[in-house]
Amino acid sequence: MIRIYQMDKLIADVELCDGKLHVRSYDGDWVAETIETLRRPDSMTDEDLYESLPRRLSGRIWAGYAS
Repeated sequence: MIRIYQMDKLIADVELCDGKLHVRSYDGDWVAETIETLRRPDSMTDEDLYESLPRRLSGRIWAGYAS
């Protein structure tokens, strides 16, 4: 599971289940929409997007693997 934070506030948990990306947002629909904007190229699989989140999110919104 990957946890997404804005500053120090947990805003979402992201999981990959059976090859499908699942976003559990604690701060509204914008979190899942923002993650989808990172899907470049459009042919990127859910697994590729999931694995790239910690590298692609940085700054005020960041991601890290849950321990």
